[in-house]
Amino acid sequence: MKKTLIGLTIAAFVIEVLMAIPVLGGTLIMGMYYLPLVIALTLHGAVLVLRVVIKKQESLESVPLGAPITGVVASCLGVIPFVGWGLHLATAILYLIEIANGKHKI
Repeated sequence: MKKTLIGLTIAAFVIEVLMAIPVLGGTLIMGMYYLPLVIALTLHGAVLVLRVVIKKQESLESVPLGAPITGVVASCLGVIPFVGWGLHLATAILYLIEIANGKHKI
């Protein structure tokens, strides 16, 4: 389950980076009729659920939940052009910090 979580976290980061690029992200989202936002919402939800499950199974005190929660909010509000861009950028930065610190491995 941990390897799945690592893969999903990295995939979520890559998707957020693509959606945070102003022209590319907007074109990608609108060109695919907002389907990338639905995919990202599902992906962030899966990361969030897996992190909570692992936290309970292993009795961990702290598991980073900020990036997937921000990703869920970004996916829901991504239809608002500049708000969505800012939230996708914030989510990508949070995932980058987690990956750089090795916290995505839990």
